[in-house]
Formats: sequence, structure tokens, C-alpha cells
Amino acid sequence: MRHTTIVHRSSSQTVAQLREELFSHILRSGITAAPIEQRRSWLDETMGYLAKRYEVEPGPVLDEVRRSAERFCEAGARERRSA
Repeated sequence: MRHTTIVHRSSSQTVAQLREELFSHILRSGITAAPIEQRRSWLDETMGYLAKRYEVEPGPVLDEVRRSAERFCEAGARERRSA
């Protein structure tokens, strides 16, 4: 009989990893330079992908991650405009 070890991650660890991956995608993609409509569309698609990947149900926690990403993108867009 083969024994398999299952590693259970806590919800907070999962959300932290999702957030880290999301911000990594934002930095690599250059989406902060895009118009706001394109950023929203990109975030819709990316959040959907990450929610499925990390098996996180829609709700307040995922909404907060998205709001953080939106603020981060807006700050990056403002910084680019002022440069």
C-alpha cells in the first residue's frame, strides 16, 4: 500500500499565495499602462483564472484582493502619467 501525504493549506495561506501571484502578474504584464477599461477586463479574466486555480470561492476575501489590485494598478497608472 502506498501512502500519500496531503498538505492542507489554510485559507489565509491560499489567499496570500493568490495575492502574491496576482501582483506578480500585474508587474510582469505592464497592465498599469493600459486604459482603465482594459485594466478592468484584464483583472476580471485574471481574477477568474486565479480563483479557479486556488479554488477560492467568490466573496469578501476575494473582493478585497481585487480592490487591492485595482488600487495598485491605479497608483502605477498615476505614476506613469506623472513621469
